Amino acid sequence: MEYNKRNLNGWAIGQRLFEWILNNVPKESTILELGSGRGTSELVKFYTVFSVEQDERWVGREPKSNYIHAPLVSYGNNKWYDVNVMCNLLPEIYGLLLIDGPKGKNRKNLIDHQHLFKHDGIPVVVDDTDRKWDKWLVDKLAHTWNKNIHLEIEDGRKKSTILL
Repeated sequence: MEYNKRNLNGWAIGQRLFEWILNNVPKESTILELGSGRGTSELVKFYTVFSVEQDERWVGREPKSNYIHAPLVSYGNNKWYDVNVMCNLLPEIYGLLLIDGPKGKNRKNLIDHQHLFKHDGIPVVVDDTDRKWDKWLVDKLAHTWNKNIHLEIEDGRKKSTILL
């Protein structure tokens, strides 16, 4: 099965990252992605995808994805996905955690909710690590989850980091 390169790059996951996923995550396994978009349409061709999405306009755009609509709510001074909506709908087993949401600086607030996610024995990808707050998240997750930065992939103007 081929993929559509037009659905990659830009704000979506980059083509080089997508190819890394294809070469390193067993086909037909489950991917949990935080934030969905055009790249979701390519991932579902090879994987079972669960997409946590804050923006109702994106929910259901890719019919083959399993969407979890979790709007952003306030946790003190920070905003992050509504944990009450999300926590019982996450898949129990997944072979990749792809962090590409929520939008903007809110992504770094995953650190306060990291207990919700399984990370042992699977790759964790943080997208947009050319931005300082996403790079900060990579460093925090590497430390708290005892993972190493395996690879930084540059796709045009942006970067993704893979933790193993």
